[in-house]
Amino acid sequence: MNRFKKYGINRVLISPFILAIPFSLITLFLLPLDFNRQKIELISVTRADKAFKNTRQYYVDLDGDDYSEEISHFSNTINRCAIKISTKNNEILRQWNFNGQHVNQAGRILITDYDNNGIKEVFTIYNRADSVFLGGINPYSDIDTVMVSDMFLDKINYQYDTIDFSTNMYAYDLDNDGFQEIIIALNARHSEQPRKIIAWNIIKDTLFTTINYGFMVPILTFFDLDHDCNPEILFSDNFGQLNLISGDLRHITGLGLKKPEITLNPGIRQFGKDDQHLVIQADDDVYEFKYTLSNSFLIRDLLICLLIYSGYVFSVWLILISQKRMLHRRFNHERTLLELKLKSIRNQMDPHFTFNAVNAIASAIYKEEKQIAYTYFSKFSKLIRSTMLYSDRMSRMLEEELDFTTKYLEIEKFRFRDKFTFQIHVDDNVDLNREVPRMIVQAFAESSIANGLMHRTENGLLRIDLREDTKNLHIEFTDNGVGIAKSKEYNKAKAFKPVKLMEQFIGTFNEFNDLKITFKMFDYYEGKKIAGTKVRVKVPLKYDYKLNS
Repeated sequence: MNRFKKYGINRVLISPFILAIPFSLITLFLLPLDFNRQKIELISVTRADKAFKNTRQYYVDLDGDDYSEEISHFSNTINRCAIKISTKNNEILRQWNFNGQHVNQAGRILITDYDNNGIKEVFTIYNRADSVFLGGINPYSDIDTVMVSDMFLDKINYQYDTIDFSTNMYAYDLDNDGFQEIIIALNARHSEQPRKIIAWNIIKDTLFTTINYGFMVPILTFFDLDHDCNPEILFSDNFGQLNLISGDLRHITGLGLKKPEITLNPGIRQFGKDDQHLVIQADDDVYEFKYTLSNSFLIRDLLICLLIYSGYVFSVWLILISQKRMLHRRFNHERTLLELKLKSIRNQMDPHFTFNAVNAIASAIYKEEKQIAYTYFSKFSKLIRSTMLYSDRMSRMLEEELDFTTKYLEIEKFRFRDKFTFQIHVDDNVDLNREVPRMIVQAFAESSIANGLMHRTENGLLRIDLREDTKNLHIEFTDNGVGIAKSKEYNKAKAFKPVKLMEQFIGTFNEFNDLKITFKMFDYYEGKKIAGTKVRVKVPLKYDYKLNS
C-alpha cells in the first residue's frame, strides 16, 4: 500500500500543473508587468503663459469652490518677482509685485491654507542682492496689499560674482496649535553655505532655524491622486524619465516625458468634486494628464497570470510527452537492435550452413586431404570467431567486412566443390578503414549464392565491385544465377532471407541519418534472356552509425 501511495505522490509532483507553478512565479517576478489599477493618459499639451519672463504656472483651488485658479509666478516688466492669479473663467483676479528678483526655479512658491479658514494663501521666495526674503499674499483678502513682504531669511555668499541658491517650501503644523508653519529648505550651491531649514510661525511671527548642514535634500512632490488618503510621489530619475509611484513605492507608471535638463512644475487641476487632472510644466510645455482608476484591473491581472501559468503547463506537458515518446522510441530501437543482432548471429551461424561446412571438412579428413581439411577448418574457425567478436556491434571497418565475406565465400565454394567462383575487385581510391554496416557485403553475397548460383550445375560466377566517388561508397554484386523470379519459385518462403534481414539493418540506420543507405536489386539480360541478378548498394560517406534516440 505504501508503494502505491508513494507512486501516486510522485505522479502528482511531476504533473504539469505542479511543475508549472515555480516557473510561473519566477516569470511574474522577473517580467516588468504592470499589475496596478491606475490608468493615466495624456489629454493635452499647451504652451505656458509667455506674457512675462520666466513664467511658471500652477493650478490650485484657492477659495474652496472645487475649481482651480491659475497662479502665474514670474518676473514683471521691471524684473521683480510677481504673482498673477486668474479665475476659473480665465479672468485676471489681480497681480502682486515684490521688491526682489524672481528666479525661474521650482520650490520658490508655496500654496497652502495655513490658518484653516478655507482660503489658501500664496508664499514666494525672492532675493535682493545677497539677501533672501519671504513674501506672501492672501488672494481673496479685502486688504489690497501683500500679506507679508521682505521677511528676511538669510544671506547667500557671493561665489564667482553671483548668488546661487535653491529653496523648497512646505507647510506643516509643527507645534500642533492648529496653524501651519511655513518651512523653507534653503540650499546654497557653489558657495556651499547656508544649507539649513527655516520655519516661520505666522501667528506668533517667530522665525527659527536649524544648524547648517553639509548636504542638499532632493525634491519630492506629493499628491493624493485617487483620494485614498495615501499620497503618490512624483520624481525624475537619472535618465530624465518622469515617474509616478505610490506612497508604498509600488510602481504605477512612467509618464513618457523625457527631456535633457528638464524643468518640472507639477500640480493638480480640479474640475468639480469628481474630476481632476495632473498638470506638469516641462520647460515651456504644459502637459495635462487624466488620472483614473480601472475597475477591470483584477480581471486583467488574473488573466495575465492565468495565461502565463497555462503557457507553462502546456510547455511542461509537451516536454513530458516528448520525453515519454523519446523513451518509448529508444526502448523500441534497443529492442529492434537486439532482435537484429540475434538474427544476424543466427543467419551467419545458420545451422544448415554450419552443418554442411563441418560435413565438408569432415569429408576432406576422411579422404585424408589433411592440408585442405586444415585450411578450411582454420577459415571456418576464424569465421565463427569473427561472428562472436562482432555480435554486439552494428558496424565494422570495410576491410574486416571484406575479410569476413571472403572467408565465407571460400567455405561455400569448398562446400559446393567449385560449383561457382567469385571475384572481389576494390578500386584503389576506396578507403578500407571506412566504417560500414555489418553484413553489408556478406548478406548480399550470401543471397547471390543461396538464391541464384546454387541452382546452377556449374560455372557460377559472383563478382563484387567496390568504388568511391566524392559522396558515396558504391558496392555492386553481379551473379549469373537463375534470376529473381526463379529464385522465389525454388526457395519459396526462404527466398532472399539475408536481403530482408539487411533491409531491416539499413532501415534502422537510416532513421538516424538524413543521408540514406539505398540498394536496388534487379535482373540483367543478355538479349532477351535473363543472364543473372545485380544488386547495387550506395552507402553515403558521411554517415553516422551511432543510434541515438
